[in-house]
Amino acid sequence: MTPSERKWALLNIVPILFLIVNGIVWYASTPAGFQRFGSIGVMVAAIMFGIDRVSRLRLRRPARTNDDLMLTELSLVGVSTLQWGYGDLFHCWTNGHGWEVCQ
Repeated sequence: MTPSERKWALLNIVPILFLIVNGIVWYASTPAGFQRFGSIGVMVAAIMFGIDRVSRLRLRRPARTNDDLMLTELSLVGVSTLQWGYGDLFHCWTNGHGWEVCQ
């Protein structure tokens, strides 16, 4: 495995680690805490995009089209944005409290 391939593998592991920590936050935190953790997911995706973009410019590689890392970043941004906006409702609903507790 070349150093470049290793870097791509590490960047693909970041969202998996985020989702594991997200599950722990969902289980152990309050609805507001779970909702706020979504903002960290958006930040992680932005950092991943920046690292990828800078490394491509430095190595003079062409701009990517549709590769696995881009799909991973877009998925992380989508899920994290929904969590940031509606995470408290999801947390209440999945823990059996219904929508009324969160309103």
